[in-house]
Order: sequence, then C-alpha cells, then structure tokens
Amino acid sequence: MEAVNIIKQAKRIHIFGLGSSGLSGEEFKLRLQRMGYKVDTYHDSHSMILSSAIMTEEDCVLAISSSGETSEIIDSFELAKQNKANILVMTNYVDTKLTAFSDVTLFTYSMRAFKTKGLLNSQLSILYVIDILTLLLMQDDTSQYNYDKTLTALKNYKSKK
Repeated sequence: MEAVNIIKQAKRIHIFGLGSSGLSGEEFKLRLQRMGYKVDTYHDSHSMILSSAIMTEEDCVLAISSSGETSEIIDSFELAKQNKANILVMTNYVDTKLTAFSDVTLFTYSMRAFKTKGLLNSQLSILYVIDILTLLLMQDDTSQYNYDKTLTALKNYKSKK
C-alpha cells in the first residue's frame, strides 16, 4: 500500500485535524510513536502553517478531514506542496479541495445519512482506516520490535506504582 510506504519512508510525520478529526489524529500519533516514528499532531491553523513552512520532501503530512474541505488544512497544504512534502488525505469524499493536493487519498465511509439522526460519529470509519494502517505498519519487524519495547516499558512503569 502506497500510504504505508510513504509513512515508513518519512523522516517526520505531521498529522493535521480539527475537532474530532484532531482527536483521531492524536490516536494515530500515539500508535506511530509506539512503533518508533517521529510524529506530531496539529489542531490549529497557526501550527499547521508553521510546520508546513519548514517541511521538506522527507516529510509526510496526513490530513484527517471528513469533509475534505477544511480551510485551515487547505491553506497549510499549499505550503506543504510547495515544499514537496508527501501528502496523504483521509476523507469521506472524492472531489474535494484536499484531495486535489493529495499524493494518496484514503477514503472513509460517510456517516451523513446517520448523522442527521445523531446515531453515529463520523470518526468510526476514520478509526477503522487508522486500525488498518496500524496493522500494515506493524508487519515491519522494526515497528513490531519498537511496539513491543514500548509495551514492556509501560508494563514496567505500571508495576512500579
């Protein structure tokens, strides 16, 4: 999978998301950190612009946006694209301003029909895609080793308390 290869080759990973998409980004950040990746999340327009301004072709930026039209991320992606960063987008829709910037787009299921009734959170399908990415990344021996190492560290930490 191309998205997995981009993540694995990135010197640094930047995850952009606002609101509940930002919380999903935080979840993915923790998973990636446990596998040894250098990653950070950004939840506001200023941080997104600042990080995009200094990205290089060795960086990967992942936007999580159900709508694919989040203006703060679009503004940041213009800079990231100029700096030749690898751009991944996770969204519900095909033809959006964010997908126009993306090198790889990961599509999630739109919960719009259910949202009107207040039944389901749009983040469910995003978390599912994050689960799949995690499983694919964990097939790498180094990622698995680092994950096991962090698991042991957490167990040892908890046992001291």
